[in-house]
Amino acid sequence: LTMSAFMAAATGEPRWIERYDTHLPEINAAIAAGEAIAPSAVARRFNQQTKEANDRLVALETAAFDAVRAGRAKEARALLEGNAYALDKQRLSDGTLEFTGSTLQAMQRELASLRSQASEIMVAVLALSLAAALLTWHRLTQSLARSRGVLMDVQDRIQRLATSDALTGLPNRNALHETMQQAMARSRREQHRLALLMIDLDRFKPVNDRHGHHVGDHVLREVAARMGRLLRSGELHARYGGDEFVALIDEGADPTMAHRVAERLIDGLSQPIVADGLTLHIGASVGIARFPDDAAEPDALLRHADLALYRAKSNGRGRVCFYDAALDNVVAEREAQEQRLREAIERGEIVPHYQPVVDLAGRRVQSVELLSRWQHPERGLLPPAEFIALAERAGLMGALTLSVLRQACADLPRLPVPWRVAINIVPSQIQDPLLVEQLLQTMRSAGADPRRFEIELTETALVGDIDAARRTIEALQREGITVALDDFGTGYSSLSYLSRMWFDKIKIDRSFIAT
Repeated sequence: LTMSAFMAAATGEPRWIERYDTHLPEINAAIAAGEAIAPSAVARRFNQQTKEANDRLVALETAAFDAVRAGRAKEARALLEGNAYALDKQRLSDGTLEFTGSTLQAMQRELASLRSQASEIMVAVLALSLAAALLTWHRLTQSLARSRGVLMDVQDRIQRLATSDALTGLPNRNALHETMQQAMARSRREQHRLALLMIDLDRFKPVNDRHGHHVGDHVLREVAARMGRLLRSGELHARYGGDEFVALIDEGADPTMAHRVAERLIDGLSQPIVADGLTLHIGASVGIARFPDDAAEPDALLRHADLALYRAKSNGRGRVCFYDAALDNVVAEREAQEQRLREAIERGEIVPHYQPVVDLAGRRVQSVELLSRWQHPERGLLPPAEFIALAERAGLMGALTLSVLRQACADLPRLPVPWRVAINIVPSQIQDPLLVEQLLQTMRSAGADPRRFEIELTETALVGDIDAARRTIEALQREGITVALDDFGTGYSSLSYLSRMWFDKIKIDRSFIAT
């Protein structure tokens, strides 16, 4: 359950929420099996100790899933990585261990009592009771063995679910954190360095988008298997989340060891992968942080390796980068930029500009397309290239879209009645189930007619969940909003989308008509 919740928050993919719902009855059945063979007092104490913690965990996971469904993956991760979630998980784990131990002790006491009773019976009526006592003893021993086996199986299963990644079988974040602490303690004693490698797959998202998650899962399993072959025996490698993996290696006295291992991983993971008859080419980028030079605690070491990975991917992918303190300044600047943009949206500094759409035959303006500009107080008027990618990365596109839409609704009475206003929607927004409701509420609050608006989206907005995209498009069209497919022809299977949903307008990409 923990793995599914973390995966849902890390990737934003609803299929992990479905997997959570699938495993929940199985785990409940395992707990029920354990309680059925436990003394009632032990089972009752187990419920008293763990019910509140379990309820809070479920509440946090439910809130995280609501955030994932709303496209707020960062909020979901904050809920699951918080101290409250970790504390309740520990309480539940402690309660489970106490429950197991108490049940076994109670059974041992019961067996001791039965032994005593059997001895008394044998003394009283030795000849008559010998056979019956032996038979009873045999049955009790078998029953205890079965009960103990069930308890151990349940405990082992819960332990595996809590510490292993269900898809690849590698250790998950929980196990990684614990193993890193042990390795760091050993490294301090022996006074040698460790290197943490954060590995992110290049060109993995197009594999999922083109061929579906079944093929993507096959790729992740193959990556896990190749890492096992490329690393030395006993070296930790784990799945960190999504298409990110981690390896922890002992550098010993060789300062070049980490770089050579990283290059070996990049080369090995760049070799073709065959899945369902397809030959796929991905790659990898690696960020490296060292213990104790770069950080003294697991979380800090992971964070610094992630910063190094960010720089590696920014430098063109397929690269290896080591952490240095300057990366902290880069992150601080990026966070400052996101905060400035958040404040700019709240102050209304993101303003609409209107590009006319002209009928060439009659040389008349038919409609306008809304283009955002940032009226920066210091840098002047900034084009979208300066802030749209930043808004997407910071999860601010929803707020930005609604802000410029409100301003467009105020401008609408000054535009001729036949004109429509076209608004671009980025791919992350089309999957938001609240998108249509938010757009309509903004229009109606301003007294604007939804039929005077047009929503433009690209093919990349459709590949994540085409059924969800179709429902959103149909909901918009029912309100009289025109829906246009923008940049037609640049995606992977343009005609297939036209056969599965209805668009009011198709905008052919300039690359087709430029010559």
